[in-house]
Amino acid sequence: MMAGASIHWMNWDSLFLILGPLQSSRGNVVFLEGDGAVNHAWGYDELEVLKTLQLDINEERPEWVDRVSFPAKAKESLVTHPLFTREGFVAVIHWTNKSIHDYIEINFSRQSCALDCMNLVRADRFRNDMRELLAPHAKDGMLSYDVSVICEWGRLERFPHRSEQ
Repeated sequence: MMAGASIHWMNWDSLFLILGPLQSSRGNVVFLEGDGAVNHAWGYDELEVLKTLQLDINEERPEWVDRVSFPAKAKESLVTHPLFTREGFVAVIHWTNKSIHDYIEINFSRQSCALDCMNLVRADRFRNDMRELLAPHAKDGMLSYDVSVICEWGRLERFPHRSEQ
């Protein structure tokens, strides 16, 4: 089983009770996180653009806006839950090269910037704000930065299905 960048939106108590019985006796649950730039030169200013966007598209200030900080702190765990026993964890930082256009557009694949949460005028303003912010950091239209990818795996407490009882 594998859970990607959406698990933080789920109710872990319910999810783990459902997934536990589905896990094979030899299998692990794997949690992955990481596709964003870390500790990049434009990070603080980008965070301000993202916070402004969130205040524009939400009726009230989202809780996560006040939890995000720059520079990012290294995570020691992705999942802390009594039904999960961690067996391994690895964090890798790798360098990447991406066009300004691609860097901006990937934001729209995240829930906090999903295009269905804003009108086209606001989306275009975000694109323009980001282009203006990123241009001084690019060479020939390309940004170079580090990306942190975290992988954690382990076992979920296994409760029998009702048919097994």
